[in-house]
Amino acid sequence: MSSRFDPTQLRLGDAADRALFADEQFQLTITSPPYNVGLSYGDGVDDAGSYADYLEFSRAWLSNVFHWSAPSGRLCMNIPLDKNSGGKQAVTADLTNIARDVGWQYHATIIWNEGNISRRTAWGSWMRPSAPHVIAPVETIVVLYKGDWKREHLGDDRVTISRDEFMEWTSGVWSTEIDEDGGESAAAEPLIAPSTLLDWAMSFDGSAPVGAAELQESFAELLTRPRGPGLDGLPADDAREWASQVWTFGGESAKRIGHPAPFPLELPRRCIRLFSYAGDHVFDPFAGSGSTLVAALRDGREAWGLEIDEEYRQLALGRINAEVPRF
Repeated sequence: MSSRFDPTQLRLGDAADRALFADEQFQLTITSPPYNVGLSYGDGVDDAGSYADYLEFSRAWLSNVFHWSAPSGRLCMNIPLDKNSGGKQAVTADLTNIARDVGWQYHATIIWNEGNISRRTAWGSWMRPSAPHVIAPVETIVVLYKGDWKREHLGDDRVTISRDEFMEWTSGVWSTEIDEDGGESAAAEPLIAPSTLLDWAMSFDGSAPVGAAELQESFAELLTRPRGPGLDGLPADDAREWASQVWTFGGESAKRIGHPAPFPLELPRRCIRLFSYAGDHVFDPFAGSGSTLVAALRDGREAWGLEIDEEYRQLALGRINAEVPRF
């Protein structure tokens, strides 16, 4: 499933500029803003300012996205748990508080365990308790909303998440395999979980007999039902892994994508299927390499984005052309 996309929906501009979009336009925003760790984003743009400046910039874009979001709009904000360079800072706590201050309401924090513990460069006091450094290989996805958390069903809003996905993703540890180049491996061959068979059996009235032809036709439909990534179903191996509010999957390769800070498609894909309906407008104010837009288009949403650097905007547009199926 994919949606049509107009390249003008990925605009060039600064997320701190309120005039770029109309109010109440987006149902879901998924983004990973700059981390203020000195990465260069082209055209002389970097995020190496003071922490006070970083928080002021965060207030500006969080306020803008709040105004650009529709009533009951949601925001999934992927940010570091904390910051070590230039002094310890509680980034998730600080940005969550700023978000609430500008109008967002808090719903949940998802821990993304990306499994990267190779950054052991600042040991502090080796083998002593005088000044040890604690480095957690995790980031957070803070889930916020505007107005009411519950979105009213409009009648033509299609749900694209399966029962198994919903049950496992709201109370599950999520896991994907990462290949040697840093990309996500192909999904395992889909299997039918026992719970699916049980649900199928319970769909019949237990007090009335069922004809063999009806059973055969129904079971044949079950066997041929699509269960691949982005469709309605879940490989059994993944379902067994996804069992708490910690998501475990690897990051994306900056070298492979061509952007200094890409996030894997798996992150926006899950947020999109959990927190939006088909046809919703999904937005990323820091579009980067276009992961959110690719995931949105693949899953039948309208994709909108903002990118401050034209080179990366063109990278994202090229990636959309290459990775999103066309009608």
